[in-house]
Amino acid sequence: HENPSHERVYNELKAANSKHFNDVTCADCHDQHGKIPECFKCHSGHTTDQTAQDCLKCHKNPHQPLNIVFDGTEPKKWCAPCHQEQYDALIASQTKHTALTCSKCHDKHGKIPPCEQCHGVPHGKSMIEKFKNCADCHGSAHNIQGRIRK
Repeated sequence: HENPSHERVYNELKAANSKHFNDVTCADCHDQHGKIPECFKCHSGHTTDQTAQDCLKCHKNPHQPLNIVFDGTEPKKWCAPCHQEQYDALIASQTKHTALTCSKCHDKHGKIPPCEQCHGVPHGKSMIEKFKNCADCHGSAHNIQGRIRK
């Protein structure tokens, strides 16, 4: 690792601890020195219409592929292959949430935000004490049921 940029990349890969570090060598991806391969050399997209550039919208750094960053413009269908149940419920519910991108609420991969992040505290203290979880009355954020308890 005499080249400082190679050392930086090696350290990024090691810190990410992904298959890109553990299961492949640099030459597996970079079969010519300096060549930057397309993701589809080894991977398929989340959807059939994704381009290699689309991969880089969420996986900004191929040397840290599990460090997923959203910019808020990713189509929901990109999330569906791994989150099919939530995607199907969201599409079927046809609520105001249906029009949002997944990253509007999940601004970090795996983050489940509290409803209050967008909705504030919409009910009085006694109702909040009685019903600790918004989903108790409203169902999941992917499939809002409205008020179902009295």
